[in-house]
Amino acid sequence: MRKLIVILCCLVGLIHAQNGNFIHDLFGVSDRGSGIKVFEALNQNNGGSVEIETLPFNFELGNEFLYSTSSNDISFIDTVSSTASFMYQYLSPIEYTQTYTGLQNTTTLQGQGYNELFATNLLNDTLFYTYNHEFSTINSIEKLSHAIVNSTTFSINNLSIDDNLNYFENNLYLCSANGTNVDVYIFNASSLLLVNQFQYSYTSMYLVGFSGYGLYGVAKNTNEEYKLISLDSTGTIIEIGLLPSCSNCINETFSYDKNALTIDTANNSLILARSETISSQTSYYISSFSLSNAQPIYNFNTPYRYSHLMLQKPADDLVYPGDANHDKTVGMEDIFAIGIHYNDIVDFRSVISTDWIGQFAFSTNDTLANGVDIKHADCNGDGSINDIDIEDGVLANYHYTHNSEKSTQSTCDFPLYVVFPQLYKENDSATIKIGLDLSNNLAQQVYGIKFTLEFDTNFVQSSSMHAQATDDWFGIENNNYLLKYKNDFAANKMDVGVVGIDKINRSGGGILIDGIWTMEDEVIPITNLSDSMLLRITNVKIIDFYENEIDACGLDTFVVVYDKTVGIRTPEEAKVFDFYPNPTKNNNIYFSNHKDIETVEIFSLQGKLISSYSNIDNTINIGELNNGVYLIKAKDKNATTYTNKLAINR
Repeated sequence: MRKLIVILCCLVGLIHAQNGNFIHDLFGVSDRGSGIKVFEALNQNNGGSVEIETLPFNFELGNEFLYSTSSNDISFIDTVSSTASFMYQYLSPIEYTQTYTGLQNTTTLQGQGYNELFATNLLNDTLFYTYNHEFSTINSIEKLSHAIVNSTTFSINNLSIDDNLNYFENNLYLCSANGTNVDVYIFNASSLLLVNQFQYSYTSMYLVGFSGYGLYGVAKNTNEEYKLISLDSTGTIIEIGLLPSCSNCINETFSYDKNALTIDTANNSLILARSETISSQTSYYISSFSLSNAQPIYNFNTPYRYSHLMLQKPADDLVYPGDANHDKTVGMEDIFAIGIHYNDIVDFRSVISTDWIGQFAFSTNDTLANGVDIKHADCNGDGSINDIDIEDGVLANYHYTHNSEKSTQSTCDFPLYVVFPQLYKENDSATIKIGLDLSNNLAQQVYGIKFTLEFDTNFVQSSSMHAQATDDWFGIENNNYLLKYKNDFAANKMDVGVVGIDKINRSGGGILIDGIWTMEDEVIPITNLSDSMLLRITNVKIIDFYENEIDACGLDTFVVVYDKTVGIRTPEEAKVFDFYPNPTKNNNIYFSNHKDIETVEIFSLQGKLISSYSNIDNTINIGELNNGVYLIKAKDKNATTYTNKLAINR
């Protein structure tokens, strides 16, 4: 059920996850090892993140954290001490700032040592609860004074550290795993009296609830299968569907973190974090599954183990610099809004920036013809609408798209993807490889595929776009299958069809075709020696031999096109600047011939400096970079600069 993370830059929703500069609505805590934990905002679709705050060293987190809807604060409980725990209060960010710090205060919680921390009534937002495993004690604590309001102690047989406590509609649900069964104790949240008790044939169960929506969770049975479940007020369990589980439990381990599940009511889904160890290699994932049928909505690999997930709805009218008319795409028509309101004054933003991120801005009493607030025309946030907003906003972020209400997610089980085997320059022949990702179900049968490749004719010479067979996993062209395409240059698209002729279904997935075209001799305008060309795969339909249609889709991507005056590396220069592996899943890259390299700089595809290195000794650490595509530049002892592209896919 895992999906392939394609090494490209997706323009569906918030595209620049590798920059790590924008705020999303999913928050969590990453475990960096060696006692370091970092509070972050996450992009659900592709793993990008914003580091918000490094928690105190050797910080031991309780089961959940308290999220206050009224004051936008978050509290963590530190369980490192058996005699006194500490509660740290943070403000979660709702807007982008370059120097964010969220720590508000620290409170010592005296007593028997608290293991868990939970939110209670989100409407009143007055109490939270703590739970002590060792002494089987639940406390309700007044949020402001931190005084204990109520307390109860009870006896549980075969107490497990895997216990978890959750608040839902004025009840507390304590799940206690005891080997082959899970006992669920239900306490009244006001009196802390035990009101009901149920036992289920699972080896573990983690729950999360949202008031007025439902109580859901993850349960594991004795066959090591994980199930998405719901639990009603009568104690009835409904198994909604099977979640990813180990296929060979002797050599593999799957685990869902009891501290890392949250309900996404906007998408009717459960967001989970999990760890997988296969052949001694551990990987971490964040996934979303439908609460209706447990089908995967999205799944992405993360470099660290995440816990303590929380959703916070972002502002629905964020400014994306360059999208002056707020139609979610940056194009030449955005200059109209700027020209009509030229020299108009609006409130300046807290950060003057044209980074491609969602930025909070105060609304005005003036709107464009389409009803959009004119604050979007102030692309750089300096309070004045002028030519700078065109140059630094519209042209700098040209072709970028976004979804300002929430991070987007994959919309199908089997996406077509694009691989870029080279850098692109004006007047060059360019090639992309288009493939089908069947990793969600390697047994899926395929016989025919059709799609449309949309492209920007500003970059493509007339009628040069065509498709070429690869004779890979689909077979041999004209022997096992036919490839047909129709280039409609005037409509900026090429329709492509592939169909078998041997009456045999295909499985496994892989590269389908090469898309080939010739770049225009002069692409106008190219800024900063490079520009971005949009490619979009649409109108996807895939069938098997029996004409059953499978759930498939395409992705929006872009390639970076360089000015033809940018020097081409000679073989000798390339040898100086060869590095491996590329693409990489590692935290380090290595240089084949490093003795002449003095400095290395890594940039985003928009030209923003991300990292710099000097005194190169064969290797540089890129562990702080998120998944994505970067430009990497090296300078040798003669001050000659070499440029290449680095793709990270952990």
